[in-house]
Amino acid sequence: MEKQCKMNGRLKDSLPSIPSDLLLNPFVHHLELTSTLDKIKTALLTVTFLPLRVLCIGLLLSLAWVLACVGLVGLDENDVRCKPLTGWRRSLRAVISKLVRLLMVFGSFHTVKVKGRQATQREAPVLILAPHSSFFDALPVVLLGSPSIVAKAETANIPFFGKLINYTQPVYVWRDDPTSRQKTIKEIVNRATSKLEWPQILIFPEGTCTNRKCLITFKLGAFYPGVPVQPVCIRYPNELDTVTWTWEGPGALKLLWLTLTRWNSTCEIEFLPVYKPSEEEKNNPKLFANNVRNVMAKALQIPVSDYNYSDTLLIKKAVELNLPSASDLVKVQKLRHKIGLNCLELEVQQASKLLNKDLCSLEEFAKVLNVSAGNDAVQELFQLYVKNGVRIINIREYLLDSIVINMKSKTEEMARLAFEAVSSDPTRMSRDEAVQALKISLKMSEERADRIFDKIESVSKFNYDSFVNGKVKEAASASIMTDKTNPIELPDNIRVFDNLRNAKRFAIDIGGSLTKIAYYSTTSQRTVFYGPLNKDEQEEASLEEALVYEISEGARLHFIKFETRFISQCLDFIQQHLVNTRDHMLGKSIKATGGGAYKYTELIHDKLGLSVDKEDELSCLIKGCNFLLRNMTDEAFTFCRNANPEYMFMKAQPNIFPYMLVNIGSGVSILKVESEDKYERIGGTATGGGTFWGLGKLLTSAKGFDELLDLAEKGDHRNLDMLVKDIYGGDYELLGLPGDLIASSFGKAMHAKKDSSEYSEADIARSLLFTISNDIGQIACLYAMMYKMPRIYFGGYFLRGHPLSMHSISFAINYWGRGEVQALFLRHEGYLGAIGAFLKGAEECDSDKYSWKENLAGSAQELNFTIEPFETVPVTPPANLILGQLEMDRWEHPVTSLPFLADPDNYIPDTVDLNKDTEARDYWIQCFRDATGKYVDRAIQSQPHSETAEKRAHKFRDKYLSRLQYLQEKPFAYGNLTVRSLLDTIEHLLKEFDFPDPYLMQKKQENEIAMALLPQRLQHLDKMSEINRRTELIRAILAGNMFDWGAKEVAALMSQNGFGFEEAMSKLQERPWLVDGLDQWLQRMKGPAHKCAAIFVDNSGFDIVLGIIPFARELLKRGTRVILCANSAPALNDVTHSELQELLRQVGVMCPIIQSALQSSRLLAMGTAQAGPCLDLRQVCRGLTKTLVQNEVDLIVLEGMGRALHTNLTAKFTCECLKVAVIKNRWLANRLGGDMFSVICKFEPEAID
Repeated sequence: MEKQCKMNGRLKDSLPSIPSDLLLNPFVHHLELTSTLDKIKTALLTVTFLPLRVLCIGLLLSLAWVLACVGLVGLDENDVRCKPLTGWRRSLRAVISKLVRLLMVFGSFHTVKVKGRQATQREAPVLILAPHSSFFDALPVVLLGSPSIVAKAETANIPFFGKLINYTQPVYVWRDDPTSRQKTIKEIVNRATSKLEWPQILIFPEGTCTNRKCLITFKLGAFYPGVPVQPVCIRYPNELDTVTWTWEGPGALKLLWLTLTRWNSTCEIEFLPVYKPSEEEKNNPKLFANNVRNVMAKALQIPVSDYNYSDTLLIKKAVELNLPSASDLVKVQKLRHKIGLNCLELEVQQASKLLNKDLCSLEEFAKVLNVSAGNDAVQELFQLYVKNGVRIINIREYLLDSIVINMKSKTEEMARLAFEAVSSDPTRMSRDEAVQALKISLKMSEERADRIFDKIESVSKFNYDSFVNGKVKEAASASIMTDKTNPIELPDNIRVFDNLRNAKRFAIDIGGSLTKIAYYSTTSQRTVFYGPLNKDEQEEASLEEALVYEISEGARLHFIKFETRFISQCLDFIQQHLVNTRDHMLGKSIKATGGGAYKYTELIHDKLGLSVDKEDELSCLIKGCNFLLRNMTDEAFTFCRNANPEYMFMKAQPNIFPYMLVNIGSGVSILKVESEDKYERIGGTATGGGTFWGLGKLLTSAKGFDELLDLAEKGDHRNLDMLVKDIYGGDYELLGLPGDLIASSFGKAMHAKKDSSEYSEADIARSLLFTISNDIGQIACLYAMMYKMPRIYFGGYFLRGHPLSMHSISFAINYWGRGEVQALFLRHEGYLGAIGAFLKGAEECDSDKYSWKENLAGSAQELNFTIEPFETVPVTPPANLILGQLEMDRWEHPVTSLPFLADPDNYIPDTVDLNKDTEARDYWIQCFRDATGKYVDRAIQSQPHSETAEKRAHKFRDKYLSRLQYLQEKPFAYGNLTVRSLLDTIEHLLKEFDFPDPYLMQKKQENEIAMALLPQRLQHLDKMSEINRRTELIRAILAGNMFDWGAKEVAALMSQNGFGFEEAMSKLQERPWLVDGLDQWLQRMKGPAHKCAAIFVDNSGFDIVLGIIPFARELLKRGTRVILCANSAPALNDVTHSELQELLRQVGVMCPIIQSALQSSRLLAMGTAQAGPCLDLRQVCRGLTKTLVQNEVDLIVLEGMGRALHTNLTAKFTCECLKVAVIKNRWLANRLGGDMFSVICKFEPEAID
C-alpha cells in the first residue's frame, strides 16, 4: 500500500474503446432467460429455495433493523451527523455488518473474491467505488466495514434498509435542493479532515446506476478535500447478470427474484493502490476525479463516458413517453447546445415549409436549423437519425425529440408545438399523428392516447384548434380525471408552501371561510466566503462555486391562508411534497385552533399522519398578536379614508402592553391584554360578521361575503339611514351632533311608500355595514374607556383589510372615543390564530435568542392560482385558488433599538414617506424600474460559470418588476413604502434566486486597488498639518462615498476607465456645501478626545479603505476607541462585517496603529444585524448595542446616502453625531436645493436630551 498512484495531471496510457452504440447508453440492461434449462432451474428454485431464502432474509433483516434502532436510541439527526459513534454503538455496527453479510449469503452471494488490501482511514479517508450498477452494491459496503456512504436522501425512507443506512452515519444528498452540492462537499471536507474517528467515507462517484459497460462522469464531491483516496473496483462475473439495475431494463422485483433463484452469485472487489493527488490535482478537483476514473477504467478494462445523472433524467423522460430514440436524446441535447439552437418554434415553422414532406436531406435539415450544412455538429446530429445508411431522415422524429428536450412548463404551448411537429397537413391530421401529439403533449402512453379516440365518433378534420375546442379535449380531460387522486394541483413553479421538505412543525387555524397553515422549516442558503482566492481557483467554475460560496443553515416561518373549501387539496399538496419529513412526523401532533379544528381532525390525520392537539382560539389570537407586534415593523396602522395617506403605520413600541383586541368573526369577542400571559375576555356582542352576512343574504341577492362588501362599496347609506339633519334640518348644536351623523339606521325605510324591492341593494348593504360597524365600535370604545385602554386592535374575518369595513370601524371609534381611544388594524391579522397555535411550545421563536424579520421575497398579499385545463382537472366552481402568504426569516441574534436615540418612541428612520409623497413615490418606483436591468446584468456577471444564472436573473427581474407594479397600485401593501423598503426588496429577491452577493468580485477588485493605494495615502496624510489633515479626512470619506454602484449616474462614471479616487475628489461640491457643518466638526476636534466612536460604514473599496479607515486611524491616535458597524449580510457594494474583518486584518499588516488597536480591542468590527443599504436604528443587533453602551459611545458617525440621507437625516441622539454623504441622485439633490454631488456634512455637537 506504500505505492502511490500518480498521474501528474495526465493519463498517458490509452483506454480501451467500445462500439459507439454501447457507449451512447450505459443505462440499458437486457435480461431474459433464453435456455429451457435456465427456465426449469428458475422455476424449481422459485418453489423450493426462494421461500426459505426470503424467510431467512426477512428474519435477519428484522434483527439487523432492531439492532440499528437500539443503536440509534437517544440520538437525533444532528447527533448522527455531527459526531462519530463510539463505545457500544460502534461495536454494534460491526455486529450489524456481519448480520447483513449473512443476509447476503441467503441472497445467493456465497463467495466474494477480494483482491488487494483496504487502506486505513488515515491512509485514505475516502473510498471510491465504481462502477455502481445495483442495490446489491450494498454487499461491498458491508465487507468494507460499513463505512459512511454518500447517498441520495430518499434512501433514508427505504423500509428496514433506511434505518440500517442511517446507522452508517451517511452523508445525504438532496437532489431537488439547489444548495445540496455545497452542503455535501462541506460535510465531506469536514469528515475527511477531522481528527475524530469517523468511519471512512464511501462514495459511488457516478451518482447513479449503469450497466458497467463504461465509467460515466465522476461527481467532484469526493475530490474537493484534496485527500488521498482508494479506488475500489466492483465486478459481478456471473454467467447471467441478474444484479444490474438501470433505467432501461428489468425492475427491482424481477432482479431480486432472479438473483434469489440462482444457486450462487459471485462478486469481486479489487482494492487499487491509494491515489495521492498532486498539487495540481488538489487545486483542480475535476482533473483529480478524471484521473482516478481513468485509473479505475484501466483496471476494469472498460472505457469512460461523459454521461452523468442529469442525462439519465432526460432518458427517463423519453422512456416514459415511449420514444424509440430515448438513449440518443442526451446526444441530441448536447449537439443542439453546441450548435446554439434555442428557438424550437422557428424550427417547427421551417419544417412545415418542406413541401409537407416528412423526409429531408442534410441540406434541408440545415435549412430548418438555420445553420450551415458544413457544420460538423449539424452533420453529427443529422447522422443520428439516418437509418440503413440512407442519407435521408424523418424530420418529425427530430422535432419530437427536440420538443421533449425543451419541454415547457405551459402544457398548451407544448401541445401546440407537438401538433405542428407531427402534422403533415396543418388543416387536418391522421389518427396516428393525433395519437402521437397527445402522447407527447399530455405525457400519456400511446395506448391511453389511442383509447381517447375510441370514445370519439368522428375525427375527420382534426387539428390543434379542434383539439382545444372539441370532443377530444373533453375525452382527454376525462382520461386525466380517472388518473388523478386529487381534484386540484398547485403548480410547482409558483413559490408557495415553500421548503416543505425541511418542515419541522405544523399548526393550523381552520375557520368557516378561511384556513391558515403555519410551519417552521430549516433553509440552506449560499453565503459568501470572503477569504482570498488565487487565480487558479477562480478559473475553475465548479471550484469557484465551492469556495467562494459557503452553505449556511437558517430558519423560516411560513404562514399561508386559503379558502377552507380547498383544505383537502392543500393538505394533499403538503403530503406529496413532505418527502422524507412525513415519516419523521408520523405519531407526532399538529397544533390546531378555530372551529374547524374539530370538524377536520380525521382529515388532517389521514393526510399528514399527525394527531391533532386542539388549542383555545382566543389564547392563540393573543399570542399571535403579541408576536407580530414585537417582530414586524409597520405591522399596526390606522385607516382614514380619503386622507393622504389613508394608511398611517404606527411605530413599534418597546412595550406593547396593555391593549385591547377585538376579534370580529361571526360574533364579536373583546379581550383585555395586560402581558404575555395575562388576558381576559371582558365582553362581546352577538352582532358581528355573521349578522352582516346573514342579513345581507336575506336583504340582497349577494351570495358571498366579499360580494356583499363589494355591493356595499357602491351604495349610499343616506338613502336609507335617517341622519340628524333629516330630523333637525342641520346640526344639533346643543348636543354637539353633526348633521351627517346617523340618527336611525334604516330609519327612512319605515315611512317609505315604495316597496322594499325598489330600494337599491347596494344602499341596503352599505347601511347594514354601517349599522353593524357602529354597534361594534361603540361597544369596543366603551370597554376601552372603562379599562383605560388607549389602543384597540381589530381583527377577524369581518375586516380582511377591506377599506370600507376599516373606515366604518375607524369612524365609530373616532366618534365615540373623542380622541382618547385609537382604532388600529394589523397587516397580517388573518394569521393571528395560526401564529398563536404554532407558538404554543415553539422554542424556535425564543425572542431572547433570536429575532424575526419579514421575508419580502416570500410574502405575498394575494396569489391567484389559475388551474390550467391541461395541467389538472377543472374544479367547479371555481377554477382558481387564491392564497395569501407570509414568510419570516430568523436572525440568529435578537435586535433592539439603539440606546442613544433621543426620542426612541417617535423615531422614524425614513426621511421620506412614499405612501404620502406621491411625486417621490412615482419617481423612485420608476427609478428602480429603470435600474432593474443593471441588477440583472450584475447578477449574471457575478456567476459567470453558472448555467442557470441567466435564467435565475430573469426570474428576479420579472418578480421585481411585478412587485414594483403592485406597489405602484397598492403602496401600503408591505407597510411604509420608502426608498429603504424598495432597496431591501431587491436584496431579498436576489437572495431568493441564489445571488447572495452579486457585487462580490467587484468589491474584491476595488478593495485590492484601494489597498494598494493605502500606504501612500497614509504617508500623505501624516505629512499634512493637523487642521488640513482633518479636513482632508472628511473630504476623503466623501470621495470614497462616491463609489456607489447603487447610484445610476455614479455607476456610469465608475464604468469608465480611469475614474479613481482622485477623480472622485475632484467631483465633490465646492464649499460651502449644501449642509456644511465641517467647521463645527473641526472646532470640536480641537477639544477633548471622544471616549468611543461608533461608525456605521457604507461601501467597500475606496470608501472603507481610503475614507473610513484613515478617519478611524485619526480617532485612534487621539485615544478614542472605535467600533466599525457594518451590515451582517450583503447589500449592493456595501461592506459586510465578515468582509470588514478580513480588510482590517490586511490593513493591520501595513499599519502599526491599526494593528495595535486590533490587538488591544480598541478597534472592533461588529455586525448590525441588517442587510440593506439603509439603516433602521430600531432593529440593531443587541450584542452591538451592549458593546456600544459598555464602551460609553459619545460619537456616532453615519456615512453614505442610505444611512445618513434616505434614513436618519432628522434622527436625534443623546451623544454627538456626524452625518456625512454625497448626494448621487440629481432629482433628489434638486429637491433638497442642491445639485448632483452636493455634500451633506451635518454635525450635531451637543447631546440632546
